[in-house]
Amino acid sequence: MLRPDPEFTDAALLATRGLYGTAASGKSAEKTVAPPGLPAPTGLDLLCQLPLDPDEDKRTAVLVPEHLLKPGVDCEVRTRAPREVQYPTDVPGLDPAFVRVTWDDANLDKDARDEAADSFRTWLEGEDGQKEFSEDGFGKAGDATPVSSDELDDTLAKYRNASGPGRVLFLLDSSGSMEDKWQGPSGAPGMLKQSLGGLGSKDTYGVWAVAETDKGSYTELLAFKSHKNADAGGRDRQGRAGEGRRGGSVQGAHQGLGLHGAQGRRRPAPPADRLRHGQ
Repeated sequence: MLRPDPEFTDAALLATRGLYGTAASGKSAEKTVAPPGLPAPTGLDLLCQLPLDPDEDKRTAVLVPEHLLKPGVDCEVRTRAPREVQYPTDVPGLDPAFVRVTWDDANLDKDARDEAADSFRTWLEGEDGQKEFSEDGFGKAGDATPVSSDELDDTLAKYRNASGPGRVLFLLDSSGSMEDKWQGPSGAPGMLKQSLGGLGSKDTYGVWAVAETDKGSYTELLAFKSHKNADAGGRDRQGRAGEGRRGGSVQGAHQGLGLHGAQGRRRPAPPADRLRHGQ
């Protein structure tokens, strides 16, 4: 049985809540869904990966939203093993919410717009609309047990601690060619700050700026050790000179991780850790 990464998808986090139940730790449960490598970030990624090995696809149950099992999923391999849908009773449910999108100064034909939106909502929440929704794989949560944000935070904390402390080395391309991709919340430092939320005081991590300088192919911005997240806050503007030559720095990163020992797990890569040159 496989499940996507609960760090990335709500459905996987809810399934994990059901897997752990009232256990004080998620270690035993994680052994039942541990993939051979890193977990797929989403249910769609998982369903697209499995058909690459038809035998594994046939013998694997997946914890994913039902609508992803419908035909038409855009995968490289279109032929997938047939699956029977099961509805676990110990997994909290997600009911789709009706959200009407509006914008400022959209006053033209306001009454007609309001009438159309209200009519669509009435149909969607009625018997005919729910039937259409269910046929597309969006069944109602029904009697599923509700769950609070505190309970989900607790589940996520257990997931992060289930396999021991993580070890992550962030490589930030700080070469001149990346100048326009360094600024703002979607730049490398901004994404790094977002990623730190997934790391705790027991995790070990460091930050290197990757660019060729007269001192080498990288600059250490944050030493590889355990940190408080605030320690990294002032380090994202350093080491920005030269053109990137990532071969030496990546080799050094592997050597550095080896020198720090093989204990602990390599946590699935946070967003900043998945950056690639030119993206």
